[in-house]
Amino acid sequence: MIKKIATACLFLYLLAIGRLGFADQKNQHVNHDIKVLHSSSEHYQHQDQNEVDLQNDSGKAVGVEEKLGKIIPLDLTFNDEHNQSLILRDFINKPTLLLPVYFYCTQTCGILLANLAASLNDYNAGPGEDYHVIALGFDEAETPAIALEAKVNYFKILKKDFPEEKWKFLTGDAASIKAITAAIGFQYKKTGPHLFAHPNVLVAIAHDGKIIRYLYGPNFLPFDIGMALAEAVKGEPGISIKRILTLCFEYDLKSKRYVFQTFRILGAAIVILLVAFFFFVLRKGNK
Repeated sequence: MIKKIATACLFLYLLAIGRLGFADQKNQHVNHDIKVLHSSSEHYQHQDQNEVDLQNDSGKAVGVEEKLGKIIPLDLTFNDEHNQSLILRDFINKPTLLLPVYFYCTQTCGILLANLAASLNDYNAGPGEDYHVIALGFDEAETPAIALEAKVNYFKILKKDFPEEKWKFLTGDAASIKAITAAIGFQYKKTGPHLFAHPNVLVAIAHDGKIIRYLYGPNFLPFDIGMALAEAVKGEPGISIKRILTLCFEYDLKSKRYVFQTFRILGAAIVILLVAFFFFVLRKGNK
């Protein structure tokens, strides 16, 4: 009986691994296609690894070096879309979503901003809940006028009752931009005039400047935003959503959404069951 059970488990395991191998080959092909698609505009979409084989001037790979629990410098000064000077401390005084982009971007950054606006529409804040949003321009050549044009454009997606003052589109000098991007672990590289290789990520920050969570694009789910803001209220850093879901989900280009990786999870579950089963058999045999 034991041999039959073991044989059945082994068969299921090999079946899952075989299907998984096929799925992984398909994933590699899909990821390659994505890289080629975005390389023409020097953008890289976050997949299983949030890094690409490209180093910036600091010798670090383009990607995200998560700094959960660290405090960002709140004394930095930027200009908002109305060319008003803004010290981060005066705006990040409640849970804040920070999205690094550059406004000249015609591809990925526009998708990030549009998806964030759409998710904010679908996110139902609780009674008395308040938060801020920052679109942080990391190209020092950009001006408040360009930021204002971007804000007007993406605010067309938002519901009419969304307060204009809750979402700032900021620009700044090279020193301030370098300081804030380094603080959140956002590694990017300039590859040409108004062209950058950069990761796609939204950062949730508590009112005291503590980094709470990283949400990876291009899509931002309203549920994830709600969880990140709830953790920001508590001031307790959370594990990044994408780093948890990468094992279970893959991005489907046709449906433009994440799909559950059945055979990968099945394979992992069978491995765990096999280990537990043989441990039980060996333990019983030793008695």
